[in-house]
Amino acid sequence: MRLSRVLPLIFLLIFSLVLVSGCTSNLLSGTPFASPTPTVTTQAPVICEMENCHGLEIRCGANPVNFCTAVYTPGDRCRQYASCRIVQGSCQVVTDPKFETCKGCIDMCSAQYGNSPNLMASCEQKC
Repeated sequence: MRLSRVLPLIFLLIFSLVLVSGCTSNLLSGTPFASPTPTVTTQAPVICEMENCHGLEIRCGANPVNFCTAVYTPGDRCRQYASCRIVQGSCQVVTDPKFETCKGCIDMCSAQYGNSPNLMASCEQKC
């Protein structure tokens, strides 16, 4: 009867030794455990912003303007309808149809009143 009590303990002891010997075999051989290294793919942030502050000619690129003067230039009002975005991998000006309408109006005002700043400003306010 004593053997029936000791036998499960012997099996448990043998099982534990086999388990522990398998886990420490790499430590004894000097080979460290290889843990999977996560692969992190990051892209550098792409800068695509307006590079100038005033007028109808908008430049987009990686060198955004840090400071704009308060001097108003004809066409500044139209810039609210334009932005810079990455399109098919390149930084480009993207405009709303309102931009072209506004630009056409400014061009018309400039052609008619380009020599008179007051009349030009009055015309532009209607655009």
